[in-house]
Amino acid sequence: FAQMNLKSFTAEQLYDCIAIATQQASTTANDAAAPAGLVRFDDMSRQSFIQKFRAPPGQATDYQAGIPQALALMHGGLIHNATDLSTSAMLRALAAPFFTDQQRLETLFLATLSRRPTAAERSAIQQGLSEASSAEERQQALGDVLWALLNSAEFTFNH
Repeated sequence: FAQMNLKSFTAEQLYDCIAIATQQASTTANDAAAPAGLVRFDDMSRQSFIQKFRAPPGQATDYQAGIPQALALMHGGLIHNATDLSTSAMLRALAAPFFTDQQRLETLFLATLSRRPTAAERSAIQQGLSEASSAEERQQALGDVLWALLNSAEFTFNH
């Protein structure tokens, strides 16, 4: 009872976590009559993602991920849109000139892992950010950090 057992997110939970953490969530806020929240039934990219990750009936607690699921997380459209400079709302927001690199890094960690980076993580990432010679290279490095966080076991498992 000292800690909860590790368990994987359901397909729906994983998609929603990625969409919300990266500010890609389609919401119903455009329709004044509808309550605000995630669009869950008309979102075809969500349905496609869920089909790839859904556990077989009766085995909802078993982690069934394999190569297709790993490739979808590494190179799928959802992750690509979240980490690409031209389509990522998160990275565009972090490009604001009033943010320091430390604040950008903390924002990425808080949005994805709900914690601040450790001293070791901070120093390793700061080194990579300091090697960037332009603002665009720094944003690309932040996109790489976001990709790594979204593909980490800490993000994809409930612990």
